[in-house]
Amino acid sequence: MNFILKSGLRELNRHQMIGRMNLILLVVTFVSGMLCVSTVWYQTRYYRAIHKLANGEGAFILTEGLTCEDGLTNMKDSAELERILQGTKVSSFCYCATPYVIKDNALDYYQNIIYDDACIKAFIPELSEGKWFSDGDVDQEIEAVVSASAMDIHAGDILTVIHSGKEVGQVRVIGVLKDGEAVIGRATHYDAVNGFSYHNMYAEYSAREEKPTVFLSRSNLETVQSRTGEEVIESELSGGIFVQYPESITDAKREEYKTYLSDHIMAGGDKCVEFGQIEESGKAYLEDVLMQQFPVWLCSFVVTAVSMVCIELTSIKASLRDYAIYSICGCAKKSICQIPLAEMLMLNIAAFLVSIVIVEGCSWAGLIQHKIIEFRVPMILYCLAVMLLMILLASWYPAYLWKKQSIKEILRVTESGEYI
Repeated sequence: MNFILKSGLRELNRHQMIGRMNLILLVVTFVSGMLCVSTVWYQTRYYRAIHKLANGEGAFILTEGLTCEDGLTNMKDSAELERILQGTKVSSFCYCATPYVIKDNALDYYQNIIYDDACIKAFIPELSEGKWFSDGDVDQEIEAVVSASAMDIHAGDILTVIHSGKEVGQVRVIGVLKDGEAVIGRATHYDAVNGFSYHNMYAEYSAREEKPTVFLSRSNLETVQSRTGEEVIESELSGGIFVQYPESITDAKREEYKTYLSDHIMAGGDKCVEFGQIEESGKAYLEDVLMQQFPVWLCSFVVTAVSMVCIELTSIKASLRDYAIYSICGCAKKSICQIPLAEMLMLNIAAFLVSIVIVEGCSWAGLIQHKIIEFRVPMILYCLAVMLLMILLASWYPAYLWKKQSIKEILRVTESGEYI
């Protein structure tokens, strides 16, 4: 093994120009592949979260509120709708505005998004500090995660809630979203042809926003408020609502549920879309993303593979005389064939490390959105597949030549310059 590695390094040193060209080609392949794979993976992360909430049969409702049976008041939470539509599973992200005082700022209204547990677990955003909601949290006080904003808010800060001129409660910040991070909490776009798609249900929150958005957990909020007897934050079932029907639902019951939801959503811009429409439009959007990325990757990969094969063949042919001498000196043919393999392995490792530095550097400099690049399993598998393919190509040709020609013939043609 020591001989193989030293010989591989020797060959790289002898053919430095070829090595540099191969390194550049590999870096291009790795970087383009990393960007393409990460972009698709990034989109599937959003898709998978909505798929968990809109799985099976059901309906997604975007509404300003669901009216109760009396037609005068609005429903308060998902549990109330589940009691009416028996057998359904309801998850929601609801909007409401609350008058907060943050640090030394004046009283102002801030937008809240209140998540059911299913929405909290379906998608966990990236945070710049603190943590996201979890089942293990002890509900001693109302907790919140806030978006990045121009206001200097950090984990551990206290938001004071004011009603009618007096303090009615406090909310402790446990986390802050990364600048530009997207979370479930928008479904404002409606396509009359395709219906809602998963990517329309997310909103990005930027630090350029003047005021933060406050994200709350409904279970945490209700637990604390029921214990204290104080309704610190008032909320209704308004926003995005996922109503999952029972698996054994009959056609008559399905129509009954649809009719009820249509009759009780408030007028105006409210929408009711079947889960099937969300799934179809989501898959269509993912296919579009994939088709946009695939040609870029394919072109770079084909050009790199063809160029590297030609360059590597030239390098191997130039080294055939040395390989023949190694064989005369008693080195096994199997070990000799592993020399270009070791050479290519070292090149691939170097190219992979250079690619990571380039991608991370561009991301840090703001040339690539930080959220696009995620070194997850798909990206690692892609890089390993490229490495394996290049190594196999490098090791196949010497073995083919050894089988085709004897050492005497190899020495004769290399001395005559036929291969060089």
